[in-house]
Amino acid sequence: MRHECLLKKRAVWLLEHLRERLVEPGLVVRHRRRAEDFTRECVLTCPRVMLLILQKSLKSLQARLHEFLWDLAGPDAPAVEASAFTHARAKLKASAFVELNQLVLQTVYGSDFAGLVQRWHGHRLLGVDSSLMRLPSHAEVGQVFGWVQCANHRGLQERYPQGRVSVLYDVRNEVALDSCLVGSTVAETELAHQHLAHVQPGDVLLTDRGYTGYGWVAAVRAREAHFVSRCSQGSFAAVQQLFARNEENVSVEVTLLAPKGVRAQCREQGWPLELCVRLVTVRLPSGELEVLATSLLDQAAYSNCRTGGRLLGTLGARNLLWPVKGPVGPGTLQRQDEGGSRAGFCGHRALEQHRERAHRARAGRVGSKDGAPAAARAGEPGGERACS
Repeated sequence: MRHECLLKKRAVWLLEHLRERLVEPGLVVRHRRRAEDFTRECVLTCPRVMLLILQKSLKSLQARLHEFLWDLAGPDAPAVEASAFTHARAKLKASAFVELNQLVLQTVYGSDFAGLVQRWHGHRLLGVDSSLMRLPSHAEVGQVFGWVQCANHRGLQERYPQGRVSVLYDVRNEVALDSCLVGSTVAETELAHQHLAHVQPGDVLLTDRGYTGYGWVAAVRAREAHFVSRCSQGSFAAVQQLFARNEENVSVEVTLLAPKGVRAQCREQGWPLELCVRLVTVRLPSGELEVLATSLLDQAAYSNCRTGGRLLGTLGARNLLWPVKGPVGPGTLQRQDEGGSRAGFCGHRALEQHRERAHRARAGRVGSKDGAPAAARAGEPGGERACS
């Protein structure tokens, strides 16, 4: 009961402080593209634009605008075209949502609610995953993120811009510590190395097969963190031997040697040229054998069952990105430029950060009495212009 009360208190605290931050004048100053943006009285102020981006809906952008303004002003709501919102969103940087996300993280991991942070054997479980995302078909977006050319038996067909999403995600506390949207040609392993800046000593990194290489495990250990990674059948020689044996519940310690291709990088970064790891085999319900590589060497503290079976369920790669990337509403990435696509992605991610906490606080009726967004009401000027 006390735990549920703390969860509700944290959710209410977070929603209140997010509202305060949304209407804080300094937020606009820090994250507008030009000094003259969002300076005149208008309907689509910066907090309202951010709230519209944060809303997750599969409705058309125009329908969402009508509903949003109706909730604010009722029958007297001004008529605003979708193009006006697109114009207003172009003035906002994606960094505004990064700041909101930092507020979420400070709340989740803060001392006031430290007892609510879920850990595994004292460790944070962090998943890293990447996926490709189709972006709005516009020349500027394609120039920044790259194009994918479609073709069939009739020859070349349409093309569309495509980006790569990468996320560092706390799988037990359901928050993203870091994420990025880059060109689709950028390697997922390169982005994973960038996420390590947000990793703390003692964290356990969970990754799928595509990440398990010597450079990755050495980099994780250099951060004084641990790893549990799925291995492919073409991985290290010791892994290939375990696949050939095809036996479950096997746990062996092996020494991995740095391949020639990464030795120069290891010397440059100060990483060791050999690492001791534990390999664990797990049999899936489908009958398939999985081999996990981990730096958790203590078999008494981390038994095969705990390290293998329980963590393997967390290693479902697509599940790591699902809270962040889908489904994305039609207005989320509708802005047809590079900045608008990043802002839409960051807003979508920030929404999912506190969606579960808001849901738990719903019983407390933290919203305004008539259902209108409180942050859109607080400190908001009126006016006839759609944006300024």
